[in-house]
Amino acid sequence: MSAKKFILAAGIVCILSSAAFADEVLFANGKAENAKFSRKIVPSPDNPKNKVLDFTVAAKGGGISATLTNHDWSKFKTLELKFFSKEKTDAKLMIILDSQPKDLDRKKSWSYLSKQINIKGQGWITVNVDLAKMGKARKAVGLKQIDKFSISSKGWNIKPVKTTMLYIGEIKLISK
Repeated sequence: MSAKKFILAAGIVCILSSAAFADEVLFANGKAENAKFSRKIVPSPDNPKNKVLDFTVAAKGGGISATLTNHDWSKFKTLELKFFSKEKTDAKLMIILDSQPKDLDRKKSWSYLSKQINIKGQGWITVNVDLAKMGKARKAVGLKQIDKFSISSKGWNIKPVKTTMLYIGEIKLISK
């Protein structure tokens, strides 16, 4: 193999390798990417020029969910979420990743990965969730098959905090 061909092949391998480990944005800069969310996009309370996901329903026990275009999350290490809280809060939320086996009816047995998170403070709060440390319920397939992404403010021994006014500015999957 000539040196030019070798260098070209090595360059292609490097490009493909780095693309395989790229971060994936689900929501940022007021736009949903690789996902369709159940809540509306609104102006950010701290800067109306910026757009965020409205998650103020957390105060009443509501949730937010997203259908996904990429169902294989196995190459990612961390789920990063950036919340904005208008008031000081100490809210607990549950991250739920539906991971249903294809041959099992969800109505009979819901299988998922989950992790409780705490939103504590005021202003912009970043929460990083280690995907490898998520709990597994029933027959969850795992990170190779994520059917839906959700955040809930009730259930799993979590009670909504009535003064919680949350917005979500960014949701990303981090590969490293």
